[in-house]
Amino acid sequence: DICLMEKITSFRELMELLCGEKMGLAIEIASAFFMYVLFSTMMAGVGATFRQVFNIPFTAAVVIASVLTFIALLFDMEGLLAVNGRLAPFLVAGGLLIGFFSLTRHAEPVFAAASRANWFTAAVVYASYNILTAVPVLAALSGLTPNRRTGMVSGLIGGGAMTVLGLSTAYPLLLYYAQIRQTEIPLLAIARNFGNVFEMLYFVLILCAIFTTAVSNGFALIRWMTDRLGAPLLPAKIILAAAGCCTAHIGFSLFVARVYPMFSMIGFLEIVLLFIAWQKSRKKNRTEKLDNMNHS
Repeated sequence: DICLMEKITSFRELMELLCGEKMGLAIEIASAFFMYVLFSTMMAGVGATFRQVFNIPFTAAVVIASVLTFIALLFDMEGLLAVNGRLAPFLVAGGLLIGFFSLTRHAEPVFAAASRANWFTAAVVYASYNILTAVPVLAALSGLTPNRRTGMVSGLIGGGAMTVLGLSTAYPLLLYYAQIRQTEIPLLAIARNFGNVFEMLYFVLILCAIFTTAVSNGFALIRWMTDRLGAPLLPAKIILAAAGCCTAHIGFSLFVARVYPMFSMIGFLEIVLLFIAWQKSRKKNRTEKLDNMNHS
């Protein structure tokens, strides 16, 4: 909404609007670094998934994932939209299915495992570090949104779907906590309880989720590198894919448990700044409408 009202089409312009040039640059750099961390995490996720299901060497799976991601990035915006548009419905359906099967086939109290967890802090941390990667992608895509109404409706539909999907996946995670707490890909371990066919289906869906996340963050990072640093497009894509292969060996679970929370404070600051800017933009928009009415 802010990007549409202010005619912003890049992450750089958005950050300068939110907090000025210097602080905006600092948040840009932090966000770019986190996008790279998330890209590497997705590569590590592919390696961990193949190792957990098929006992395939971690490095081989990571290399394949990097090559496929690089191919998708060659198509720029069209590749991003094609990947997300085709795979997103299947990801939502898979999350709903695993939640449904868990609800109908298990009778234990679902929140027993979460009774000692600080759910509010965890929710804030999760939302905060996710905003770091969501904002650059959405800012870059704002130029393709025809009007505010379309953007708002799309946001409501997407946000609603993500809420339902989050609840559907949180339920089985809490339900089978004791069983899956030592696994790197918990939902895949849960899917095994519902038979080999469902496990393989969910294995494909997890790979799709990882792939869409990697492509989205890779696109946003490449866009930032070319706009802000003037990096040549093709070499930047090659370097990103190769570097992601290397840092993926840090490990999927270590990335999620240790590195992600470090960026949550920056993400929380970004949420606050976005809210303030949104209020200012709405006030400015109302003032302009009143002025136009008075002049007419």
